[in-house]
Amino acid sequence: MGIAIYSDWQNIRATQSEIKRILQFAEEQGSVAVKCVCAQWRREKIRHDAMLHQLGFDCLHVPDGKDNADQKLIDHCRHQVETLTLQTVILISDDGGFVRLIRELKLKGIRVIVIGTSNCNKRLKNLAHEYYSISNLVQQVA
Repeated sequence: MGIAIYSDWQNIRATQSEIKRILQFAEEQGSVAVKCVCAQWRREKIRHDAMLHQLGFDCLHVPDGKDNADQKLIDHCRHQVETLTLQTVILISDDGGFVRLIRELKLKGIRVIVIGTSNCNKRLKNLAHEYYSISNLVQQVA
């Protein structure tokens, strides 16, 4: 049974050290089977996708438009849940647009961990089995 990490880059642009800490945290939970990050990569001023790719993430590009990255992540997650045996999904986002997905995952018996910032949507935080502030998670190692 595996762990899947889904990152909403349009919402939270984590640093390399934050991403490495999240990966370490995920590996403490079990075997990481999926690492996926969505963004409008052509609009990014700094090429973070190369760093994320080097860390093993699939960097999915989405066209310009409101919530395109969210929808792509949701669709990708739903597909992976149907094709892989996942025990835990780690979602890196503050966006309330993922509330419905979290409900679906929980109905399937999948544990959901949200990693966000102080701006995290309250429903997202409350629905997740676990919530971690990205800054607190990084400080646990420092």
